[in-house]
Amino acid sequence: MKFSKKRLVLGVLIGLIMAFAIYGFVYLLRETFRLMSFSFGYLPNILSESERNIYNWFFASLALIFGNSMTFSILFSGSSHGFGERNYQNRRVINNQTVLNLSFAFWFAKIGYVLAIFSMGISDFNFLPDFTIPIILLVLVLYLETWKTISLYRIKNRFKWMLIHFILLIILSFGLSKIDFINYKSIDNNQLKYHPIVDLPISKFSNITYFERFLNVTLDKEESNKLLFEYYENDINESYLDFLDYKVSRVHDSSLLSIRLIANSDTKMETIISVRKQIVKAQINNIIYAILDPDELARRFSSEGIKLKIVDNRYFENDKLSQIFFIREHFNVEKDFNPKDTIAVKINKRVFIDGSLVQPDKLIDIISQHINQDTVFEYQISMETIYQDYITVLSSHLKAIEIKRYNNRKVDLEWDNKKFKYKNKEQFLKDQQRLRNEFPFRLIEIIN
Repeated sequence: MKFSKKRLVLGVLIGLIMAFAIYGFVYLLRETFRLMSFSFGYLPNILSESERNIYNWFFASLALIFGNSMTFSILFSGSSHGFGERNYQNRRVINNQTVLNLSFAFWFAKIGYVLAIFSMGISDFNFLPDFTIPIILLVLVLYLETWKTISLYRIKNRFKWMLIHFILLIILSFGLSKIDFINYKSIDNNQLKYHPIVDLPISKFSNITYFERFLNVTLDKEESNKLLFEYYENDINESYLDFLDYKVSRVHDSSLLSIRLIANSDTKMETIISVRKQIVKAQINNIIYAILDPDELARRFSSEGIKLKIVDNRYFENDKLSQIFFIREHFNVEKDFNPKDTIAVKINKRVFIDGSLVQPDKLIDIISQHINQDTVFEYQISMETIYQDYITVLSSHLKAIEIKRYNNRKVDLEWDNKKFKYKNKEQFLKDQQRLRNEFPFRLIEIIN
């Protein structure tokens, strides 16, 4: 099979242009979905250099295979009319390349779109490293279709040219994958400035309900006196003004608003308390301590936390249940009480309860022994106390109460599948109020 130089140059040039265009389109499409996902998650979707390189190579390889198919179609289309064995083979080559392009493009678009939407709005589906080998095999299988096309003709030194063709495609794919159409580093840095990746504390308890209304604020670990909001920053001592703006903008439901504090686990409690004072100053009743979500795929979208009602140095537990059917039900959690006993809990690198050292794995059991109507817990905190140590004790305290109430419940919920509602909702809520009265969350704090 012989081709004119003009047709050969034209075919190669159009194939390369097509490959460049396809790579650019898929590259920009990926970045579009990635940037859109920033609006759905609390953290930006940042790709590592290794992940980006593999994705770019995959897209570049696919683009070059499509471009190669276009080149073959141009080369063999010159004499595809008429009859004869050669013309039949030419038409077969063109049909094979057309079907290859359209069929794979249609399949890939469906799969890619579904996964992109899923990743953008629900969870981060990481293809790597589990899908690295399938990606390579997919590219190899598609390329073998090219070799099958070449094998239809008795070309002199056929295997030599097939090897040269393969080496050129590998070199071009790596070269093309190094082309970036946007300054992604600048975009990532801008997003991370106000939405940094934070080493959140680990908790044994979470009580965030569905459809919570809250404002996310992040402590800047580089400047400890700064709070990061959605797209700006402010000094901690002035942050109550930002909280007031948030409160005023939602005046119709201001009593339900919360501030969700995102801070590194090694932050000193002096800084945490400073933010808390600003929340109280803005007369916002609820604070949420952001905690680490155990599900790695959900962390970027996670709003997990410990929600508490706060008045000066006193805490009250969240007055709603986490189930969606109880989102409008509120419990009385602020009843006046005169404690007969005070349990001192000293929190620092080690935890002492009434003067006795308690290991972290024993906290729930020890605290559970002291939970009753007549007892208040007094947290003694120093300014040097680490945030993670504080959350460990607080979450253990709340978990102990949760277990205590569960073991003493008298009413279990019963679901009506026909009416799509609970059968005994009122009885259950009364029993839950009883449990809150018998095993209350009573806590005051003293800052040393």
